[in-house]
Amino acid sequence: MKSRVAITLSAFLVFAFAGTPFAATPDEADWKQAMGTWARLSGSKIAAERAQAVTAVGDATYEKRDKTAFGLSFAMLRQELARGKNGKKEEEVSGLVILACVDAIKKIRNESTVEKIVKSATKGRDVRLRANLIRALGGIPSDEAKKALRKLVDDRAPIVSIAAVDALREQGDTADVDLFIRVSKDEKKTWEARLGALQAIGLIGDDQVCDSLVEILAALKEDEGRLRDEVLALLKKFLEVEIETDDPNAWKTAVAAKKRGEKPAEGGTKTAPTEFFGLKTKSTRIVFVLDRTGSMAAAMARSCALRSMT
Repeated sequence: MKSRVAITLSAFLVFAFAGTPFAATPDEADWKQAMGTWARLSGSKIAAERAQAVTAVGDATYEKRDKTAFGLSFAMLRQELARGKNGKKEEEVSGLVILACVDAIKKIRNESTVEKIVKSATKGRDVRLRANLIRALGGIPSDEAKKALRKLVDDRAPIVSIAAVDALREQGDTADVDLFIRVSKDEKKTWEARLGALQAIGLIGDDQVCDSLVEILAALKEDEGRLRDEVLALLKKFLEVEIETDDPNAWKTAVAAKKRGEKPAEGGTKTAPTEFFGLKTKSTRIVFVLDRTGSMAAAMARSCALRSMT
């Protein structure tokens, strides 16, 4: 009886895994099917169908077809960004399609093709195109990609720098801890890049970074609430304490206690959060936007019409 159950369970597992899309490496049959999907949907006016087309390419690519897969995904990405007409028709650009392109490029493993991706990501005037290629490099396990990303962290274009930090965070290489600490401390970097670096430290760092985190906390300005909250969360995580304070001296004492093998003492004070119409926020800078574009008028009219019919 016991052997029969084991055989049945084994058969079930084989069937279950055989039915998943990741059960086997894509082959030429999968690629031909993907090309059919691409031919049918890549030129569609519907964003979801364009996304489906490029997703099919990413799911079916393998080393032999990586060059073509990148070419198609890159063309779709550039075409989608061009729909924005340099910001004049940004609503025409589909984030769904862009994400599908980035995810498809992440599937590429052919070394020569990866080199082409790196080259396209490091050169060119279109910083949005470069930024999305950089994000794609974050999902490609390649030393060449990581080497390029480390340089791009200091790119002059903020969107490129932010993308490089996010991509390196996805790579998750512990060798980049010092780089992330440097970015977190750099007041010239955008807050998005600094926040991304702190989040990366949370993923790959340990209690050895606590001294640096206290230094970052002490240097933060009053209006850098999001960064402060992230630093405090990391200190609590690495020191394994629940101290409700943003006083750098209190945290310095806690770090010293941790090094001595003692339990850090609680204490200190924490800055009260900013409130806006009763809503608490981590930031102190707030923008209140009044939308008078009429973009919701059609939906509201339809809703009213439906209610009047019931």
